[in-house]
Formats: sequence, structure tokens, C-alpha cells
Amino acid sequence: GPDPRVDAVLAAIGALPGPAPDRAHAACGILRAFHAAVWDALPEPERAELLASAAEELAPLRELLGEEAFRIACEEQARDRVRARYPTLSATRIWEEFGLGLA
Repeated sequence: GPDPRVDAVLAAIGALPGPAPDRAHAACGILRAFHAAVWDALPEPERAELLASAAEELAPLRELLGEEAFRIACEEQARDRVRARYPTLSATRIWEEFGLGLA
């Protein structure tokens, strides 16, 4: 169903003052904070599952990247998955909404 947090974020973004480019930058900051909070709030088993699934997907890159870079890539991939659950809260969407096209 509808997530009240999404409405809150969209309301905060809608209330930003100033010229469009400034609002868009501020909006991206709000989005980053939201997505970070969502990731941090995930139950540990779900996060572990997302990371394991990312590791499986990226396995061919493991040797190429080395352990540390591989771990970072897996987390990035897992976070992307979680971000994708909130399609209305993407930077691209926000830039389009402010009529700025792609940054």
C-alpha cells in the first residue's frame, strides 16, 4: 500500500524554496537521506539476503575487483534494489519534475 514516508518526502521536496536548480539539489539530499534511512532500517536477515543475492549476481567480478571493492559493489547493488522499491523517489524523477532534464 501507500507508504506514508514517501508522502512525507514528497511533501518536504514540494515545500523547498528557491530557484529550480537549488531545489533539485536540496531534493537530492533529502532523497539520499531517505534511502539511507530505509537501508539502515532493514531487518538484518533481509539485508543479508539482499547482499547475498547481489554477491551471486556479481560473482564473475569478484576476482577482478578484489575483496574490498567487491564488498562495496555488492552493497551498492543491494542498495539499488531497495531504492528501486520507491520509483517516485528517484533523482531522475525529481530532476524531470523540476523541468531540468538529466543532471
